[in-house]
Order: sequence, then structure tokens, then C-alpha cells
Amino acid sequence: MLVVDSQTNARLSATRSEILAFGIGLEVASRIYATPYQLWEGSPGLSLHDIQTYNAAGSLIHVELRGRIDRKNMTSAVNEVHEKFANGDFSSAAGIIVFPRTTNTSRSAEIMILDPPGDRLNENSSSRLRILLRHYAPFFYYQDGLVRRFGERMREISYSPDQEFEQYLSHGDQELLGISIKSARTGFTQDGIRYIGTFWNGIYWPEWLVGMRSPSGGGAFFWGLRKEVVEDIRHGRLTGLLTFEVKAMVRKDERRLVVLLEDGPGIIWVPSTDDLFHES
Repeated sequence: MLVVDSQTNARLSATRSEILAFGIGLEVASRIYATPYQLWEGSPGLSLHDIQTYNAAGSLIHVELRGRIDRKNMTSAVNEVHEKFANGDFSSAAGIIVFPRTTNTSRSAEIMILDPPGDRLNENSSSRLRILLRHYAPFFYYQDGLVRRFGERMREISYSPDQEFEQYLSHGDQELLGISIKSARTGFTQDGIRYIGTFWNGIYWPEWLVGMRSPSGGGAFFWGLRKEVVEDIRHGRLTGLLTFEVKAMVRKDERRLVVLLEDGPGIIWVPSTDDLFHES
């Protein structure tokens, strides 16, 4: 049961329901299609549908997400989903409508799943790998210099012609292999695992997560990716990353909040940059 505060501002209420729909809907879709979240991506501008992925055979899956607090305008939400999928340009699709509530007394369903039929069956089996490459690219192109170029090159490869992409999977990419990412400068070690990423100063301390008041100095933040994942990307070893999973973990104390995610990222908040270099 998901209970939220009542909101009189209709615009804020709509924004909140949409955010909740994306978070919950992605989790539901991942379970329906047995596909982890790193293999999903949004459609361009979210205009065609909200998120999409491919199954192991390369067939396209579309998902449209809706949120309706207290089931308001439920009928219009159902109709909107069917209108989105009217042309059947997919092999499978789902409309996931999430109904948060402002009281805990209702017994009606909190999630509705629609299953419209589709006609599109034959796809490229490398499509999932291309999505996976785009999933990891932001860890690099939000930096600068050669590190940014590393991420840009990943996106270029993800949209490359089939023959070029197969070459990358077999032998890696010469440009990625040639870019030196100095892990001593952009890296951080947590529990003996090296993460490569970016340090950010002035990132607001997540008081709502840690339950402690924000320290002085504005806080510092590290966002990175396990080094072994980076090396697999260099060498085109994406097939192994399809099943890559580590135990997710959250650890917090008065000086640090660490979040390690199952697909390899490490996220750390600390009061200052100096605190990042005291390994746990």
C-alpha cells in the first residue's frame, strides 16, 4: 500500500503521481519481463511511449506508465494507454497504471496492468546490448576531457551499424581501449572494490535519507562505476554484463552515506571531499 499526503495543487499532484508511476512501473515491468532496469530506456522525448526494452531474442517490448492518485480519471488513463498502442508496433507491451492513495482505507487495486496485442516480431538480437551500453554511458559523459569522450564513444557505438557493433563485441573498441581513465584521480575504493567516476563538491547532504542534519560546507558526492564493468565495456564484453549483478547495499553513519547498486554503480555522500578518502 502506497499512501501519500493530500495535495490541493493539481499541478504538483500530477507531477508527483507521474514520478511515482515511473518508479513503481519500472519495478513492475522489470518483474513482468524478467529484465533488470539497466536494460530499459526511455523512448526519444518519451513521446512514442515511456520505456522500452528487448527480450533475449531481440523482440521489442513497449511500456506506458500512468499514475492516478486516489484513482482519479482512471478511465481516461486506460484509454490513453490503448491509444498509445493502437498501431501494434511491438512484440509485447504493457500499460502500468499506479494508484497511490491519500488514505489507507481503500481496498481497490493499487496497480493495474494492461496487455495490448502487438504485431512486430523480428528484431535484432543485439538490441539489448545496445541499450546496456547507453545505460552506462552517463557515468562518463557527465565528466570532462577524455573521460567525457569515453562516454560519447559508448553512445556512438550503441547506434553503430550491425557489422561495426559485432566487431566491437568481438574485439573491443580501439578508441575506448586507448583512452586512459586515471582511476587514481577519478576513483574511489569501497570494501576493496575500485569505482571509477566523478567527485562533486557542494552537493546537498541528503538529510531526508540519513536522518541527520546537513553538515557545514555543503557536502561532497562521488558517483562511479565498478572498475571491472568499465574494463568489460572497453573490451566489448557486454554479454557477461547482461547477467552481472552484485548485492545492493546501503550503509550510513554520521560521516558517510554509501549506496551500492546491483548493476555496479557506487554512490557516496560525505560532509567534505576529505571524508571520501577514509575507506570503510
